[in-house]
Amino acid sequence: MRYINLKAFAKINLALDIVGKDEQGYHMLETVMKTVDLSDSIFTCTEEGISKLAFYADAKTADSLKDTFTKMKATGKKIVVASDNRALPTGEKNLAYKAASLFCEKTGYDREIFIYIVKKIPVGAGLGGGSSDAAAVLKALNNLARFPLEPAELREIASQVGSDVPFFMSARPAYATGRGTEIKRLPVLPPLSIVLVKPSIFSSTAEAYTDYDCTEIPEDAHPDCERLIRNLLKRDVAGAAADMKNVLEYPVFKKYPLLAKIKKEMLSREGVLTAFMTGSGSTIVGLFENSKYAKEAEKHFLGLSHQAFYVT
Repeated sequence: MRYINLKAFAKINLALDIVGKDEQGYHMLETVMKTVDLSDSIFTCTEEGISKLAFYADAKTADSLKDTFTKMKATGKKIVVASDNRALPTGEKNLAYKAASLFCEKTGYDREIFIYIVKKIPVGAGLGGGSSDAAAVLKALNNLARFPLEPAELREIASQVGSDVPFFMSARPAYATGRGTEIKRLPVLPPLSIVLVKPSIFSSTAEAYTDYDCTEIPEDAHPDCERLIRNLLKRDVAGAAADMKNVLEYPVFKKYPLLAKIKKEMLSREGVLTAFMTGSGSTIVGLFENSKYAKEAEKHFLGLSHQAFYVT
């Protein structure tokens, strides 16, 4: 096999707290994360697999991408990333590119690599789309290269690519600490009825953490992640909802008042259990009693010209 197409799922932070800084000045986190069924598609191939692009892109796009791959070979480039989303960076700033580069450096894999990303996860949304794409590329390349790396070695590369990437190396929910790379996997959580609302705001992760240091955070804004996990494992979703909090809301909402407005509107919906921002934003998550209420909320926010997704 010389091509692999994988789904790269989005994540939400059910809780996110900042508990200090390490000696190098990085923020130390406590967070509970789970994947949701909103995903990108990641087509990864070597030269022999490029003809299979026709299965994942329309004929015109597939021909254009094949031409790009041919030009890549002529210039001596080993890695090319392309996407159906023109807003997505496709060079060295793309985490999928970085993942492929580090994989080749670690393993000595010297084939030309072509990566085509079909984006469904919004960019700059706090949903981990770029990190999930990178994890999918690592898994795909390890398969294409006939598994030269053990899972622990892949996780080591993942941590070098970005702090969220190790989480996406498995589909299981997790409790993460440190810079977010110290992962403790959790059992399967009870089903949740969730709506994601993403307005046309790009929230910078770096700015959110910098602004956090200058923002006063109320004591009751901090989640109790351990209590959250206990309640979820008892299938007490309503009890767990009380600890679904994100301290980054305070600096991010200050900069983008629309997000606070969306959260307030989400909390006014029938059947809502809680609402919170995921990651560094700008997506607001609504947790509902059941799918009926969640789908009604999805329809409402779509009518306000936001991106909205019902997920579980």
